[in-house]
Amino acid sequence: GGGPLTARQRQARRRLLWARQKIADGEYRWHRNNKLMRRGSEERVSIDWKAPNQHHQLAGETPQTSPSNSPAFVCEFFGSDDESEESEQDEEKAKQKIPKDDNSSTSSSRALRIRWVAAEELALTPSYYFNAPRPICFNQDEDCNTDQGLDELVAVGRLAFWEKHLWFLDRLQELQAPWSEGYLHLEVARGNLLEDSFTQFSAVDPDEVHLWLKVEFLDDEHGIDAGGLEREWFSLLFRALFDPARGLWALDAAGGAYAPSPAAPHAHALHREYFRFSGRLMGKALMQHVPVPVRLAAPVLQQILGAPLSLGDLEASDPALFRSLDYLRRRPGTEELHLTFSVPEERLGRTVEVELEPGGCQRAVTDANKHRYLELRLRHAVLGSVEPQLEAFLGGLFEVVPYWFLSVFDAAELELLLCGLPDVDVDDWAAHTRYHGAYARRGARHPVVRWFWACLRALAPAERARLLQFCTGSARVSAHGFKTLHSSDGTYREFNITSISKEECPFPRAHTCFNKLDLPIYESKKELNEYLTLLLQSDITGFSMD
Repeated sequence: GGGPLTARQRQARRRLLWARQKIADGEYRWHRNNKLMRRGSEERVSIDWKAPNQHHQLAGETPQTSPSNSPAFVCEFFGSDDESEESEQDEEKAKQKIPKDDNSSTSSSRALRIRWVAAEELALTPSYYFNAPRPICFNQDEDCNTDQGLDELVAVGRLAFWEKHLWFLDRLQELQAPWSEGYLHLEVARGNLLEDSFTQFSAVDPDEVHLWLKVEFLDDEHGIDAGGLEREWFSLLFRALFDPARGLWALDAAGGAYAPSPAAPHAHALHREYFRFSGRLMGKALMQHVPVPVRLAAPVLQQILGAPLSLGDLEASDPALFRSLDYLRRRPGTEELHLTFSVPEERLGRTVEVELEPGGCQRAVTDANKHRYLELRLRHAVLGSVEPQLEAFLGGLFEVVPYWFLSVFDAAELELLLCGLPDVDVDDWAAHTRYHGAYARRGARHPVVRWFWACLRALAPAERARLLQFCTGSARVSAHGFKTLHSSDGTYREFNITSISKEECPFPRAHTCFNKLDLPIYESKKELNEYLTLLLQSDITGFSMD
């Protein structure tokens, strides 16, 4: 049919919009596939985007309407050890009465900085991709910082997701320190989980972040962590860190994903350190094959990848702003709206006007300059309001997982890599389960086992996720499902169900460290369902788990 595309269809189409094209030996550039822009709303949105040092040329210009000139720019990452920059940051901290922390990214290593560059103008060279912390190449004995290394990286980016994922896991394996080098041991109290974890993990030297992680809960746990406690620690910690009430991360306007909060500097004195910690934590979850229980907003995913960003990327995260900017672009008589080059922001419960450029509060938006205004609104939405937070977050992430490891994925694939599958597939779970004890001989045909899977299929998606967390310590499974369940040492460990008597324990009992469930031999499906319901109505965090 020739009808307009839905927002979901437009988002799917955007995955094919940009590709790396070879310009010369050792250099690629982003190339836009204009054939994809024939339909939908985005071809109507045209802002004449220039490189940052050419912004003065935009005022009053008539925008190009060709799809090839639609606005698109990228995060260009570079390291900064400029003392003047660091001193400026220290002065700013002093103004905000923020204590200087020895573990901040500016003191431990070259700080990551972001430049905004027109997508087609950024030279994608070996040095751009491979100048990452502790670069590990395709082969330990080879130098990846070559034209051949770049060609191979781009070729990997054109593979199917499952092939990219296998390549990615090989890179992580090369990066992961062996057990013989020791491991990171964190001791945390549930009642002080975030603060304990932040203090200890932020203090880890960048050269040691690739050691395996072991977590011990001081309050009520016993035994050795073989993965379950660590997965639970990640799950609880991400939820505490990303809680909007904490003021660091905020839900996007669509309400389903997170982005750095513009108000973070005003809500938390150590906001940069906590964003660096957020990045390190996300990188460590990737290293240890633990799905992340929070989604990142589409523009944040694009920024992690250094992939082109344009107005259409706002549609998923802030539909109202997208529609507003599109309407403003098409509507004549802009002066009647009485807009200025400023944007209102909520800070600590009150609204303040933030200038998009010096003197913006006094400069009216007109038909002649509205394209400059749209450009600045777009840039403010994805970077300008959160630049220090984003730089700290990306710096922490790339300390653990080098940028070029992630650059082969697109945004949808990166979300799948980070968060795993969004729903629990009971059939997949059952297909990759082994049975022991009284269930061993008949396996999935045993009446109690059949009742168990039937009860799971009848649960709501949120309840299935809750039960999965009870059994494994994580509410999600990785991108390839239950066949790739891991323990904390990186080895695959299938899910197991073992029979126990009701006298030993009337409730299902989980051993999250070993992906194992002790399932009592119930006398009826009704009885099993009653105990399962009681279990799910309880606080399953730390409940019957060892």
